[in-house]
Amino acid sequence: MKLKLIIKQIRVYQWVKNFLLFLPLIMAHRIGDYYSIINLFLAFISFSLAASAVYVINDIVDIESDKAHPTKKNRPFASGKLPLSYGYVIAPIFFAMSLGIAFLALNIEFIVILVAYIILTTLYSFVLKKIYIVDIIVLSFLYTLRIMAGAYTVDIPISIWLTEFSIFFFLSIATIKRYAELNLIKDNQESIARRRGYSVLDLDIMRQIGVTTGLLSVLVLTLYINSKSSDLLLKGKDLLYSSPELLWIVAVFALFWILRLWLIASRKQMVDDPVAFILKDKLSYILGIISAIILFLATL
Repeated sequence: MKLKLIIKQIRVYQWVKNFLLFLPLIMAHRIGDYYSIINLFLAFISFSLAASAVYVINDIVDIESDKAHPTKKNRPFASGKLPLSYGYVIAPIFFAMSLGIAFLALNIEFIVILVAYIILTTLYSFVLKKIYIVDIIVLSFLYTLRIMAGAYTVDIPISIWLTEFSIFFFLSIATIKRYAELNLIKDNQESIARRRGYSVLDLDIMRQIGVTTGLLSVLVLTLYINSKSSDLLLKGKDLLYSSPELLWIVAVFALFWILRLWLIASRKQMVDDPVAFILKDKLSYILGIISAIILFLATL
C-alpha cells in the first residue's frame, strides 16, 4: 500500500516530460545512434529522479495550501495517507541517485544543466512560484532546459528555432495549468490562489497570454519551414528534409492542438494538470503519431 502511495507521490507520470531530452537527437535525425540513445536514457533516469525529489519537496512545502485545494488535497502528503517523514527520506535519496548517475556516466555539460535544474526548481518551490508571471516563465524555461540537456548530452548544436519554439509553446502549456487552477478556485468560491501570485480576476489575462504564446510557437514553426534552415545540410552531407513542404501539415496540427487545449480549458474540462490530461487524450496520441509519420516522410 505504501509503495503505491510513494509512486503516486513521486509523480511517475510526470516523467514523460523528460522524453524532451530525446528531441534534439530525433530532430537531428540520429535515432540510429545507439550510443547516444543509451546516454540519453541515463540522462532521462537522472532527470526523472531529480524531478521526483523536487516534487516531494514541493508537496512538503505546500502541504497546508494543498489541503485546502479541491484536487491537490488528495495527494498522499496532503491527505495524510503518506507520512511527511517519508518525504524527508525520499528526496535526498533521489537527489543522490540522480547526481550519482550524472557524475558516473554523463558529461560535464549535462551535470551543469542538471544542477541548474535542481537549483531553479528548488527556488521555484520556495520562492518563484509565488511571483506572478515569473512562475510561468520559469516553468517554460524548465521544459526548454530539458531539451538543452539532451542536446549537450549527445553533443548536438542547439537550434535557435527549436529553442524559440519550445519557450513559446511551453509558456502556453504552463499558462493553461495556472488558468485551470484559477477556474477551480473560482468554482470553489474563493478569490485568491494560495501560495500563488494570482486571483480569479486574472483569468482573462491568463487566457490571453496562453493563447498568444501558443500561436507564437506555431508562428516560429511556420517561419522555420519557410526559411532555408529546413533545407540546410546536416554535417555537410545529408539534407535534413528533402520535402520540407510536408512540415506545413505538422504546423496545422500544432495550431489545431494548441487552440483545442485552450478551448477545453475555457470550458473547464481540464481539471488541473495539462500533462495529465494529454496523457489520457486519444486525439493527442493520434495527432502525435501522424505528425511523426509526416516528419519521417519529409526526410525521404
